[in-house]
Amino acid sequence: SEEASEEASEEASEEPPSLEEEASTKDECCSPEAEAALEITASQPQEQAKKPKRSVRFGTVLVRDYDLILGDHPCCSYGPPVTISWDYLEYEPVDVNLYEFHHPPRRNLREMGLNYYHRMKILTVAGHTEKELKQSMKELKRAQWNRSITKGIVVRYPLFKAEDVVESAGRKFTRLIKTGSFKRIST
Repeated sequence: SEEASEEASEEASEEPPSLEEEASTKDECCSPEAEAALEITASQPQEQAKKPKRSVRFGTVLVRDYDLILGDHPCCSYGPPVTISWDYLEYEPVDVNLYEFHHPPRRNLREMGLNYYHRMKILTVAGHTEKELKQSMKELKRAQWNRSITKGIVVRYPLFKAEDVVESAGRKFTRLIKTGSFKRIST
């Protein structure tokens, strides 16, 4: 029992291997990246090894063109909504600096909006029939009507707002319990 306690105290007093010792065991490493990391850390002081310098680099930009098709979003003010399809045309990757030099200037919010006539032209060129467009507008009106009814009920009955608050608090409490991390609230 005395020998076991002496061995345990010797093991406890052993220091972790130094960076040089770790570097000498690089033959056991699996990849060249791991070997390079060991060589770098072995040549640096221990303080710098604890705080690695992090950086982000961008190499290439991948550009895709998506087709515009008939959508179903009810927030369109008038006429059929437009959305992108799942199909796309992918171009060759381009170096990020070349892309930044040649891309067109950023459009403002007004330029990105599509008016009724522009949407109709896009959808007819895409091959949608007049019947499909009318059916889409009918479904759009129905969804807008349902939303207005729901909004009217919520505004008239504040109990629904209280119910939403209670549900939201319950979700947050459940998330807090699951993650096990309690954040301090600053007062």
